Amino acid sequence: MGFLAGLSAGAILGVLFAPKKGEETRREIKEKVMTARNRMQQQMTAQKNKVKEGMNKAAETSQQMTSTAKEKAGGAASEETGRARGGASRGGTIT
Repeated sequence: MGFLAGLSAGAILGVLFAPKKGEETRREIKEKVMTARNRMQQQMTAQKNKVKEGMNKAAETSQQMTSTAKEKAGGAASEETGRARGGASRGGTIT
C-alpha cells in the first residue's frame, strides 16, 4: 500500500509541474487519484477476503478439534464407567 501511495504522490507531482493548462492538469490529477483509489479498494477487498477465509478455516479447525476432543473424552469416560461397573458387579474393588 505504501508503494501505491508513493506512486500516486509522484504521479500527482509530475502532473503539477508539467507545462499544461490548469483544467487539463486538474483532470489528469483527478484521473490518477481515481485510478489509485480503485487499485487500493481492490487490494483492500482482496486482503479482507483472505482474512475472512483464514478466520473461517480457523473456526472450522477449532470445531473439528473440539469434536475430536469430546469424542475421545466420551470414549475414555465410557471405558472407565464400564470398568467400574464390571468390577463392582463381580464384587471387586474400584480402582
